[in-house]
Amino acid sequence: MGQLVRAGQGLAVFLPGAERPDGVADLLRRALGPSGVLVEGLPSAIAVDMTPAGDASRAHWLAEHRPQALVASPAQLEGLLRSFPRAAPPDLRGVLSSTDRLDPDLRQRLRAAWNRELLDHYGLTESGWGLAVDCDTCPGYHYDELDHIVEVVDPVTGEVLPEGQEGEVVLTNIARECMPLIRYRTGDIATLQKSVCGSHLMTLGHIRRRKEGATEYNGHYIYPALFDEVLFGTEGLLDYRIFLEDGRIALDIECLNEARFDAEGLRERLMALPFMQGAPEIALKLLPCGALREHCYEKKRILEREKP
Repeated sequence: MGQLVRAGQGLAVFLPGAERPDGVADLLRRALGPSGVLVEGLPSAIAVDMTPAGDASRAHWLAEHRPQALVASPAQLEGLLRSFPRAAPPDLRGVLSSTDRLDPDLRQRLRAAWNRELLDHYGLTESGWGLAVDCDTCPGYHYDELDHIVEVVDPVTGEVLPEGQEGEVVLTNIARECMPLIRYRTGDIATLQKSVCGSHLMTLGHIRRRKEGATEYNGHYIYPALFDEVLFGTEGLLDYRIFLEDGRIALDIECLNEARFDAEGLRERLMALPFMQGAPEIALKLLPCGALREHCYEKKRILEREKP
């Protein structure tokens, strides 16, 4: 956190449940409070509201409290970008994205619009939340090698793979006194290689997908992240769920305004993806704002659905 906030500055934590005892805000408060950092957690009622009203409430809170740093989920950052499309919220100097994969398109749009330090955090509940944080130079994360051993293995055989080869991330924590993990298979797919930034630490590549998230379709193994750049680059798209329905891809799309949403343009861009060449036409179902709220913190997976 030292890259984002210093003594005398404020840190806002927007993650759901962050203000509870032993929640993320509480832990950061204990860690950073002695150095003079003021840590505030967002009330849960605002944190979990993924409607436009929730986006507006979070934007109003930021404008009123004016923290120098922010910890938020990618979905929350997407909403804040709609409220602050041309400049960062007042006084904000840096952002840490957490709880879900930060889509490259959203990362690019945030940096272009806000021009602020933007770091992506990777961790698991099983690892005690913390594990790795973005490097400005390397294409991935640096992780805490004093407390963790990270390996990348073949998802089928479990064999350790050479540096730079994509496989399943396996975690061993060294310093854990309670519930130690020994070669814990995370299900996340990434690479591991030497750093190019001058650090002695290894670089864990950005998580591309989860092992169980890949589905064989149209002669390819596909997973939701392959669709993210097109989907989240579409104006008015808030969230989506993806299904395999009667042999074709079907998408439930939550949008700001169904009447104004360019569904045909989105379908054309999706069908132009290389792995969709020759596949049946994608089915799109437009949903009103808030329709996917109960699913907003689920891991993206391609789900099976029978056609009604």
